[in-house]
Amino acid sequence: MGEIQHQLRDAGLRNDLRAAERIIEGAATLNVSPVDILMGMIAPALYQVGEDWKRGTRSIAEEHRFTSYCYDLFNWVVANARGNGPDSLTEAGDSEILVVNAPGNAHTLAIRILCLWMWNKGFRARMVEPPPASRSSTH
Repeated sequence: MGEIQHQLRDAGLRNDLRAAERIIEGAATLNVSPVDILMGMIAPALYQVGEDWKRGTRSIAEEHRFTSYCYDLFNWVVANARGNGPDSLTEAGDSEILVVNAPGNAHTLAIRILCLWMWNKGFRARMVEPPPASRSSTH
């Protein structure tokens, strides 16, 4: 599993979506689903690249390229996913779970991945976008 994650991260750092698609298709032969790869490998790699940027070991351009790669990979998985899933993660009817970003977080890819993963596991989740406005207390 660790080797797949490293290969996907390296493909992302090269912005090589075709290589990532081949890696995910190969992982399917090991019974690793594309949605599980998004949740268990891509999301943590995205977080790590963001942390690398905060530490100054990656440039903002590298972080943006990797984020774009992750969005493209997410869209590819959604387009090629088999099984249950909503037409839109923000308009799923009869939702059991609402998924909302933390206050101040404008990035939506991680919660998109989480929402898709929950759908894949049989939960009816809906992403709330944009998040509800924070209420300030004047007590």
